[in-house]
Amino acid sequence: MRKFIFISFFLLLCSQIFAQSKVINTYQNPVISKDFPDPSIIRVGDVWYAVGTSSEWAPYFPIMKSTDLVNWETIGSVFKNKTDLAEGNFWAPEFYQENGEYYVFYSARRKDKGGMCIGVASSQNPAGPYKDGGVFLCDANGSIDPYLFKDDDGKYYMIWKEDANSKNLPVTIWAQEFDLLKYKLLGEKFKLISNTETWEGTLVEAPCLVKKNGYYYLFYSAQGCCGQWCKYAMGVARSMSIKGNWEKYKSNPIVSENRFFKCAGHGTITDDAKGRNFMLYHAYNQLSGVSMGRQAVLDEIIWTEDNWVSLKFSQSPTAQAPVPFEGTIQKSVSDYEENFSNTELPLVWQTDFRNKPDYKLDSKNGGILLMADTNEGDSSSMAGSVMGISPDAATFKFSTALTLDSTLKEVTRGLVYYGDSANFIALCYTNKQLELWRVVGNKKQIVQAAKLSAPFQNLHLQLTVTNGNRVKAFWSGDDVNWYKFYPIDANGYLSAEGLAPWDRGMRAGFMVKNKVEKSGIFEYFKIQYSN
Repeated sequence: MRKFIFISFFLLLCSQIFAQSKVINTYQNPVISKDFPDPSIIRVGDVWYAVGTSSEWAPYFPIMKSTDLVNWETIGSVFKNKTDLAEGNFWAPEFYQENGEYYVFYSARRKDKGGMCIGVASSQNPAGPYKDGGVFLCDANGSIDPYLFKDDDGKYYMIWKEDANSKNLPVTIWAQEFDLLKYKLLGEKFKLISNTETWEGTLVEAPCLVKKNGYYYLFYSAQGCCGQWCKYAMGVARSMSIKGNWEKYKSNPIVSENRFFKCAGHGTITDDAKGRNFMLYHAYNQLSGVSMGRQAVLDEIIWTEDNWVSLKFSQSPTAQAPVPFEGTIQKSVSDYEENFSNTELPLVWQTDFRNKPDYKLDSKNGGILLMADTNEGDSSSMAGSVMGISPDAATFKFSTALTLDSTLKEVTRGLVYYGDSANFIALCYTNKQLELWRVVGNKKQIVQAAKLSAPFQNLHLQLTVTNGNRVKAFWSGDDVNWYKFYPIDANGYLSAEGLAPWDRGMRAGFMVKNKVEKSGIFEYFKIQYSN
């Protein structure tokens, strides 16, 4: 009997020790490390879909998919080609799903009116393709940040921001009944909130409306969203009626910056099968600043006993938190190599639609990319035509090999670390000369230049980026022996500070600039991350 009691006690003790030492898997933010601003998320069964801002990159409004809220993959886009009515500023898309139909409400600058307007597209497949339903809302001061809400009585409401801060006027978030079948606003619009609190600064925007425990909760963001001097934060207001009166939370903002992330905001709420709520929103990484763009972060939210709401673990984006679902393991960032052996490029590739290249993949002989400057976009662009990817980390190196064809001497081609057509760093080959450019405000500085007289068949180029902003250049004739190609100065690198536009992050990729109908020939593209 004593032996039995001892064994039972020993087993009980072991089980308690095991329970106390059981490892809880965690994830790290951001969950989408690419430039993915203004994320909108929906759940369909056990799958989540998210759509984000693309600004001036095509395809327009990238779409991502996850089965665990932590690991995401790109599956499509809303538009492959620019719509007939829109000319730019493809911002703040909003997902909505009902009865097998997927809707994306979006903001864009309208060609014929010049201001920001709201449109809608629909599809029976969340990955697309989507059919553009056109523009239905254009305030005199501009309309952005749409959000569709369905109330308990079956009525739909379109909620949006009148973009009055663009004209130095007070900002209002409006709502109006909406016909989802006809894409038509009904009745009169009514005010939800304006920027009235000191912390809100000059604007309120990015509405997300949720009904819970008899209250309507309006999540919103305030102050400047983007760029080096941003001060973005999130607040919440509540009301017993959608038409008000709206009470702003005295503890706003409910999400603000910390030592890991800054300018957090523009989030939407989703749930899981257990009824838990999560918010997907964007923030800048403090380490890399604005160069990597606004990345998507995930946090669980909770509803308090006094019928308010907060993040579960803090008042700012968590650097690390328990995974939403037991057994989930967050995938690490992986290197990517493209040998151009398929008929199409993977979905991660984007083009600057204002300077879109003409390109094709030749899968013969191991695969090459032929890329030509179309000369159809911004004729003043020093980069010519550009295509690239949004990096998955702030420290990386990317490389390629150019085919040195003597007939291409008038074609400038190479690697580019690209903000926009007026702000970038390029390592390029032109007229038998290798050049390193730093272009700021459309003014080009040739940082380094050298004639290459050796009989190379391929010229290998490489740019290394540290913390998003420190760039070094290298070249090789054999992909084995690499040579530095940048001035040795006090810093030891070329700065990319200030090259990222205010509304998007940098891209790593290719540039081609020419005045003849010739293509730059690229043998491969490789990006490697520092672990």
